[in-house]
Amino acid sequence: MANRDDVRYNDHLTKVVLFGAERGRCYVCGRTATDVAHIVSRTAVVTRWDTSAEGNCHLLCRECHENDHAFPKASKYKAEFVRKNGQGAMDVIVARARQKAPLGFAEGMGRALSDAAAGGRMMC
Repeated sequence: MANRDDVRYNDHLTKVVLFGAERGRCYVCGRTATDVAHIVSRTAVVTRWDTSAEGNCHLLCRECHENDHAFPKASKYKAEFVRKNGQGAMDVIVARARQKAPLGFAEGMGRALSDAAAGGRMMC
């Protein structure tokens, strides 16, 4: 993994991208978002900065994010992801997270930009 400054910078850019793409709204409840959440833990470097619509990163409000961590088996975030994108998209993220070659920030950003250009992400 890159040095700490690079990781912090990429984390910050991910949040900026998501606030634009998701219009600052919680992925689950629609309230004002505060946190970047991950379907698969951010320790999985392969998917850490994947900001595509069917990617690993989304915005959550503090309450939804805390609930996601407190009750992982009853995650409303993951249930909402499957409802919006299908179980197949969830399976893809989980499989990609197990890969060795990391998805760099540039690739994750490229996916988000191509989604937005295709009208996908920005329509959420």
